[in-house]
Amino acid sequence: MTPDGPDGLRKSGCLRRPPPFVGDLSVLDAAVLATVARGKRVLEFGAGGSTQIFAQVAREVVTVESDSNWVEITRHNVARILERERRLDPTEPVGAPVLFLDANVDLAIPRGPYDVVFIDSLPVTRPQCARMSFDLLADGGCMVFHDTRVSCIREIVTTISGEFMMSVGSVMFDIHGSNLS
Repeated sequence: MTPDGPDGLRKSGCLRRPPPFVGDLSVLDAAVLATVARGKRVLEFGAGGSTQIFAQVAREVVTVESDSNWVEITRHNVARILERERRLDPTEPVGAPVLFLDANVDLAIPRGPYDVVFIDSLPVTRPQCARMSFDLLADGGCMVFHDTRVSCIREIVTTISGEFMMSVGSVMFDIHGSNLS
């Protein structure tokens, strides 16, 4: 969901090879996420492979996750990937700051605006995540949902975009053939 269209997708229509990651995203999903998040401030619900991608291309990442073991695995993977990138070119700054928030406690999400909100949390929490973060989107920002080939997730995207239709410029399903909308 995007008020004005995600930079780099509609304008250029081209995707670059994604940065390295470990996770359940397809290479196409990873390429779309890297394109959408490059140089941006990202709020993410659900840590994992996407966090690793965002840490390499975004300006700042705030990740909300409910599984503390998964947070530790993701932290480890981010650190390992960024260390590898540092060794490849020690003269270039590598990695965006990543703040992990525990979704099980009373959250205080750092103030917006966010250029990108990525929602890959448990399906039952996705509508709540979208509603609570919509007002944190920057003008021209985009909200991206993962797993939108699953009908219940696609229905969530349709419902949320309908609720905020006066603020949504367009909705793109299966961006470039990915599993993202």
